[in-house]
Amino acid sequence: MDDVNQKKKMIFLGIGLVGILAVIILVVLLVLSAAEAKKTKVVLGNVTYKTKVTQLQEENGGQVFLKTSIVDPKTKKEKPFMITTANDGDYFNIKTIAEDFCGYVYNKGLYGGIPDESSDKCHVVSSGETVSFSSTSNEITKYLKQTDKYEGELSYKSNNKNKNKNDEIEIFSLEGTPVIRFADGQLYASLETIQKGLNLTINKNGVIYTIYPLETLISSYRNVLNSNGYSLTSNFRNQRALYERLAVCEQNGAYCVVEFLPDNSINKVISSQYESIEYVQSIGNFIVSVKNRQTGELKFGMNSPEDGKAIIPAEYDSLQLLDAKNNLYLTQSNERYGVVRSEGNDSVEIIKPEYESIGLDSVIEYANQDITNPYLVDDYTIITKKNNKYGLTTIEGEEILRPKVQTIGCSNPSDIIKKANGVDITAYPTMIVPIADDIKLIVISMNNKYGLMDPQTGGFVVNTYFTAIYYTQENGRKTYYFHKIKSDGDDEKLTLQELIQERKLDSYIENKRKSRNTQTSVKPTTSSKEDEEEEEEEEEQEEQEEEQQPDEQEESQEGDSYDTGYDPEQEEEQGNNDVPDDWE
Repeated sequence: MDDVNQKKKMIFLGIGLVGILAVIILVVLLVLSAAEAKKTKVVLGNVTYKTKVTQLQEENGGQVFLKTSIVDPKTKKEKPFMITTANDGDYFNIKTIAEDFCGYVYNKGLYGGIPDESSDKCHVVSSGETVSFSSTSNEITKYLKQTDKYEGELSYKSNNKNKNKNDEIEIFSLEGTPVIRFADGQLYASLETIQKGLNLTINKNGVIYTIYPLETLISSYRNVLNSNGYSLTSNFRNQRALYERLAVCEQNGAYCVVEFLPDNSINKVISSQYESIEYVQSIGNFIVSVKNRQTGELKFGMNSPEDGKAIIPAEYDSLQLLDAKNNLYLTQSNERYGVVRSEGNDSVEIIKPEYESIGLDSVIEYANQDITNPYLVDDYTIITKKNNKYGLTTIEGEEILRPKVQTIGCSNPSDIIKKANGVDITAYPTMIVPIADDIKLIVISMNNKYGLMDPQTGGFVVNTYFTAIYYTQENGRKTYYFHKIKSDGDDEKLTLQELIQERKLDSYIENKRKSRNTQTSVKPTTSSKEDEEEEEEEEEQEEQEEEQQPDEQEESQEGDSYDTGYDPEQEEEQGNNDVPDDWE
């Protein structure tokens, strides 16, 4: 009997221990489950990525971050996903988002110009555009590919008669301090920057981040639109608006813009009455076109998605973005080009459409000088072209140099030097020369000779005398050269510091800095028709006089040259200003 009782006690004790153990296991599982629920997760479609969090500190004892890495469900490999700062919030890893979530190509260095392997800069290539990011700038630059595949159904080609030969460029100025960070050898972008840069949406719900790449947005929104009687645009530049919950659509043979409300209903913000609609991503507005029923001609303007009203009236033969930072647009009327600026819900014409073109054909060769906008110099001056010569007009509409110079920038210095003396050198294209930390001059040419000009006044600082102006680069250090090739072989080759000393530019730099403290901007007054006619007559007379003068005399008279004490005519009289006769 005692043995039986003893066995029963042992059985009950075992059951109790098992029960206690089960409770302990259940508690542990609940604790682990609760801990797991608090961990960050990343969702892409049907795939959920677990994450690991580590602490990361910037170099030289800088800011401390929390670094979140995703763990690939299949390979178990970790990849950086984001860093979180105490003050500025989340920054997302550009490489991981681009390659693993969007299927794009990630490359080191900025796009265009000389290949660059700098890790603190990158460019991402998708099927429709290439976008450059830099940790030293609050701007991102997009290069839209000019292909029929992405022009889709729109009348886009008719709106691009003054397009650059290379990809169209959009520059985005973004808010934040900073918008891009370089940490642990990786580039990270703020939420606004990564969404706008890669045309995607990132939704955060508690600790869960859900990624919606552009292709996913297109698929999901297209179904919603089709069920409501709309057809989603096939135009790539317009599809980019989807991350803003806006869609360019076709309805009954006309185009409109709709927005997706939080309850997934649709609200039409620009009505269905336009021949074409083009999304300007860096501004957030839409270029529209209307057709004249009598002539069949298209006229272009710009509407806002906020109220659908016209900001720029549809009265131009073409309209395209010139500069997002200053809200400038390139206009065309009767095969001539001008510039209009949008101001709130209105616009003002700052350059009348009377030029054969605005800007340069391309600035891709100057990418290593961080020059991306072919229309502006130093964010202040617009490049104009008339009679195959270039001039300068401020963004306020004041013409500071009528079109007189042959080129702006020295785009092919290596070829120029080789053709002149047969010597191969590595010389980089140069448009801007920083003669001081706070003063930049632009390279210009006349009669195949190069000099320097002040982009804010249109005055010549160094007369057009040199065969080429360029820079070389060694170990990241740039050295600017002013190269004069002479027929006797005794070439003149000055560094920037030697030029400043020889041409006495120190006084120019000092005066320039003084003038900044006293200078006030004055907007130009509108000229009368009589004034314009008189000015045209004066220009025609000057051009006739210039044609009758020798090239040397024209060179010394062009522009409001700064008096450096240097006389190029004296050099010419001595026979030291030779250029091969067949050189162009």
